Amino acid sequence: MDEILHAFQPDRKFQVWWYRVSHGQLLLRSGRWIKGTDNHERTDVWFTSVGAMVLLDTNFRGGLTITRIHDAEGAAQQAGVNPKLLRHLHLFALDAAEGRSLVVAGRVYVAEDVGPLFGRTSWELQAEERWAQQIKDQTELDLPESTEAEG
Repeated sequence: MDEILHAFQPDRKFQVWWYRVSHGQLLLRSGRWIKGTDNHERTDVWFTSVGAMVLLDTNFRGGLTITRIHDAEGAAQQAGVNPKLLRHLHLFALDAAEGRSLVVAGRVYVAEDVGPLFGRTSWELQAEERWAQQIKDQTELDLPESTEAEG
């Protein structure tokens, strides 16, 4: 039995926001402008450990339903995806008005927040905060002061 993970309203439009090959990450974003401000209500869908994608389009109109396909091997083969990828990853279906797209990935996360449409994701901001805290917590090396040669 397939498992519906997220179903977004039909008035939402998502688009591929970025794909990072080096980290196997795919981000889909939907934004609604908040009247009278510079901000948007943003919904981000982030796939990690992406092994393959079969996308019909870079836009997903008419809402978006994300389903984890449990009997994935047949669906993967039919879409031309190597079923060996499914040993450690999951097959996710993205259903929208354009039809069904597929993403083979380790996980999918959804976050909703308010911010600039082209602003960084909440995950990026959290990672920056953790990085800044790690730098702050590190002890500085105690290096001897340099001495100039007398001449």
